[in-house]
Amino acid sequence: MGEALKKRLPLLLALCASALLRAGVTLAALFDMGRFCRPDTAGYLDMARKLCADGDFGGLTGRVPVFPALCAFFMHIFQDNWMIYLVWFLVAVSVVTVFFIWKSTCILADERAGSIAAWLAALNITAAANAPMLLTDTLFGLVSAVETLLIFKFTRDWKVRYLIVCCVIAAAGALLRPVNLLFPLCALALLIPAKIPWKKRAITAFFCCFAAAFIVTPWMMRNAFCGAGFTIDTNTGAMYHQNGAMLLAEVKKTDFETEKANLISEMQQEFSDRGRYPDERSREAYRIKNYRKLILAHPFVWLKQQLNFSTLIPDAPTFLELFGATSPNRGTMGVLARDGVFAATKHYFGNKYWLIFLILPLLLVSLVTAAGASLYILCAFRKFDRGLVVTLLLFALLIWYYLFLPGAISAPRYHIPVLPCACAFAGCFISSITSGGTKSQKPSKSSKSSQDGK
Repeated sequence: MGEALKKRLPLLLALCASALLRAGVTLAALFDMGRFCRPDTAGYLDMARKLCADGDFGGLTGRVPVFPALCAFFMHIFQDNWMIYLVWFLVAVSVVTVFFIWKSTCILADERAGSIAAWLAALNITAAANAPMLLTDTLFGLVSAVETLLIFKFTRDWKVRYLIVCCVIAAAGALLRPVNLLFPLCALALLIPAKIPWKKRAITAFFCCFAAAFIVTPWMMRNAFCGAGFTIDTNTGAMYHQNGAMLLAEVKKTDFETEKANLISEMQQEFSDRGRYPDERSREAYRIKNYRKLILAHPFVWLKQQLNFSTLIPDAPTFLELFGATSPNRGTMGVLARDGVFAATKHYFGNKYWLIFLILPLLLVSLVTAAGASLYILCAFRKFDRGLVVTLLLFALLIWYYLFLPGAISAPRYHIPVLPCACAFAGCFISSITSGGTKSQKPSKSSKSSQDGK
C-alpha cells in the first residue's frame, strides 16, 4: 500500500461506511417510495411538475426554485423512474458532504482531526436517515459544508476571495432554503477580527452584499411580478400557523394542533373576502403581520421558544420509519412542545423501546459530536485573544445561526447544516485529547510570517 493511500485510508473507510449506511437505509424503503416523502415534499413536486410540463413555474411562489428545478430535471430525463434516480443522487450528495467535512477539518486542524470528523459525519443518524428524503436538507447540508470550508480557509489565510465566494454560495443556498437569506450579511462579522486593512474590509463587504443580492433579487422580482410581493417565497407566512400556534399553545396552556387548526380556520374565513385579499401578496402580508403581532404581544415566550435545542435530537424516527419499524405523523411534535423530550419519546415509541437499543451506537455518535463541539468551544476560553473571537464567530455563524432561526417548529433534520462545523469542532477536540495535547485552530499565514520575523 502506497504511503499516500495509507495516509488517506481513514477517510476512504469513512466514505465507504457513509455510503453503506445510507444505501442500507435507502434500500430498506425503496419498495415504498412514499416513505421518502414528507408533507413539505408536495410543494416542491407541484412546482417541479409545472416546470417539466410548461417550461416555467407559472405563478407558483410557494417554494424557492433550486430543488423543484432539480426534480424537474430528473422527471424530464428519467420519466417514470425519476424518483428512484433522484433518491440515489441525493444519497451520493450526502456521501460527498462527508468529504467536504473532512477537508474543512483538515484546514481547521490536521488530517487526524479530519478523519475523526469524517467518521462522525459518516455515522450521523440524522444525515444518514435524511439522505434519500425528497426534501432540501441533503443538498443544503452540502451547501453548508462548502460554506464551512470557505470560511475556515478565510479565517486561516484572511484572503477575501474566500469570503466573497462563500457569500455567493450562501446566496445560491437561499434559493434552495430561504433560511440562508441573511447568511451573507451575518458572515460579514468575520471581517471584524480579519487581519486586513479597514478600507479593504469595506470593499469586501460591499462585494459580498452585491454578489448575494445579484443572485437572489431576480427570483424575488419574479415573485413580485407573480403577485406575491418582493419576497423569496410565500411559505414564510406559514410561520403564523406553525410557530404562532406553538406560541399560543404555551400562552393559553392548550396544545399545538388545536391552535394550528384555529389559526387556519381563521385565515380561511378572512381570505374568503377576495376584495381585501385578491392575491398571494395580500394574504402573505396578513400572515406575517399577525405573526409579528403575536411576537410583540409575547416577546419573552417567543424568545424562549426560539432557543429550542430539541432541534439537536437525533433523527431516529426517520431512520426507523424508512425501515418500517415505526410510522410518521403521530402528533409527536405537539407532545414535544408541550411535555418535553421524554414524553415525546414515550409517545412515539409506545411499547417499542427496544428499538432505541438497536440504534444506540448511532445515537452515541450524535452525542459525542455534540459534546465534542461544545468542549472545543469551551476550551477556546483558555485564552482571551483573537483565536477566541474567531471561534465564537464560527460558532455563531455556522452553528447558532441555523439552530436559532427555525424557532419553535423544530425537526431533527434542521440541524443538518450545523453538522459540518460541529463535526469539525468535535474532531479537533477528540484529536487533541487522544493525542495527549491540545490543538487549536491553525494560525493564519500572516501570523506565521510575523512569528518568523520575530
